[in-house]
Amino acid sequence: MIAALHRLPSCSVRPAWRPPDLSGLTVVVQPHCHHRAVLGWAADAALLASTGASVITVAGCCGLAGTFGLEAGHEAVSRAVAELDLLPAIRHAGLDAVLVADGFSCRTQIADLTGRVAITLPELLDSGRSGMPSGPDFHRQGILHA
Repeated sequence: MIAALHRLPSCSVRPAWRPPDLSGLTVVVQPHCHHRAVLGWAADAALLASTGASVITVAGCCGLAGTFGLEAGHEAVSRAVAELDLLPAIRHAGLDAVLVADGFSCRTQIADLTGRVAITLPELLDSGRSGMPSGPDFHRQGILHA
């Protein structure tokens, strides 16, 4: 069964598949720590770059670390870790930026600390194929459920 498992970036190398054109869109992407450490982030970064979007890759951890940030006494540490890289990147990119995080913990942390909703890389690519609007319209039309 595991032999049939493919990661999204490896599927994108098939000749018939082309990434959507996301030129003009700013994307802040928070790679999940486990993904980055175990699987690597290079293939995902290359896939995002091929869309033409302006990609800001967050260097650090979101701070939630599974359930760590939800446990009693850990909220301040969790928020402090998010303030190292994630939250400044989101603020700097502005409200028109699309937030991408494949990790459930990362999406939860983003929602809890910013009130914004991050989508996964497959959701971004799928939205781009269907004529995705950008900026505030992207949020208002419910694609990001803002």
